[in-house]
Amino acid sequence: IEPLQSPATAEWFINQAQDAKGRFGIDVLVCEPWNKLQHKRGRGENETEYIGRALAEFRNFARTYNCIVIVSAHPTKESGKEGEVPGEFDIHGSMNWGNAADHVVIIYRPDKKYTSTLIKIAKVRFAKSGEHAEKWYVFSDRTNKYSPLAEHLIADVQKPKALKFNRRKAA
Repeated sequence: IEPLQSPATAEWFINQAQDAKGRFGIDVLVCEPWNKLQHKRGRGENETEYIGRALAEFRNFARTYNCIVIVSAHPTKESGKEGEVPGEFDIHGSMNWGNAADHVVIIYRPDKKYTSTLIKIAKVRFAKSGEHAEKWYVFSDRTNKYSPLAEHLIADVQKPKALKFNRRKAA
């Protein structure tokens, strides 16, 4: 929505979503990426409290309008050690990302030289809505799609190095 008359805050975003629900009947709201919003904390409100409040507003929107809400957030630069997959508590700003979310999906590409990408379901709040899983995929620039990685066909040099991968947990 351009040009913006005011900063794109979480509150502004939810107001736009309410309008889109009324006008177009949206069923899915995607905030991508979170760090592009202007984050205006209340007086005396720390980052953890602000993120908790913002996530509660997104959850209220989802429940009120029967809509799926997806918020894309990135891990901190310091998260994990080299070769470790970041987790839901490594997201920049607050542990609320892991605590408040119903689902956490991690998309991890350990080496930018290769297209192998791990897609991991790290959190599922309700057993009926899914299960924990992880699977490696490769991205094709030609088709612009991900395909399951046939690990046994990929040379060792292309597999992510120093990454813990448990085949029994793979989906």
